[in-house]
Amino acid sequence: MNPRRLLVVDDNVGILSVYSSAGRLWGLEVCCASSATEAFAKIQRQVPDIALVDISMPETDGVTFAGRLRAWPNCPWIVLMTGFDFPNSLLEAAAERLNVGPVFRKFQGLDALRTRIEETLAGRYGPRDPGGRPGFVRCGQLIAELDSRRVRLHQSRRLELGSRQFKLMLVFMRADHPLSIEELLSGAWSDGDNPCAVGVYISRLRHALEALPGVSIECEAGAYRLVVPSNVSFASATATVMTPMHSF
Repeated sequence: MNPRRLLVVDDNVGILSVYSSAGRLWGLEVCCASSATEAFAKIQRQVPDIALVDISMPETDGVTFAGRLRAWPNCPWIVLMTGFDFPNSLLEAAAERLNVGPVFRKFQGLDALRTRIEETLAGRYGPRDPGGRPGFVRCGQLIAELDSRRVRLHQSRRLELGSRQFKLMLVFMRADHPLSIEELLSGAWSDGDNPCAVGVYISRLRHALEALPGVSIECEAGAYRLVVPSNVSFASATATVMTPMHSF
């Protein structure tokens, strides 16, 4: 049986070292990232079974990262962590909204962390891909509806996509840089798929997106990027997760 894969996301190098060493002793396959950007790059190559996510990180905080990760295909279990030892109702409310169980306090120690990982993998704090996950992914004015596999511009008609086209679309919407064929292959397909097939689905997706004014996929120097109607720059048009109003 293959070992469970653990991703540790924390900007504290000491925590990464201690938790990765402990995880390997517990029989887990461990991968580390010091930022949300690095974590997403590693998730595109291989989705972990469980992610330990520090709440206080520069650039993208852990709650925002976890919210985006909730919309990822085959989303891993998530454990939010903090080094603060005092109660914080806002953090607990965020964890409850994301359906990831209570926030783990790092001062509780490694034995408590091992128990939390085992309980989470066993489903004590909810299923890996809960039905209450955020229902939309947004990039600029473009919105992807996760349950229906439809994409739309704000206040426009909905475009229904096939399963693989939709997975490919989500990879484009979450990216903050032009994507190579290899990145698209790892993000939307299994390693055994032929890169030529990716090109075919990109072509089909391009054709389908012609129904949405201003939305297109452009190729520059062998890399692909999604263009959407927006006043923000490409670098800042990263996908954000929106929670349906009825879930509050």
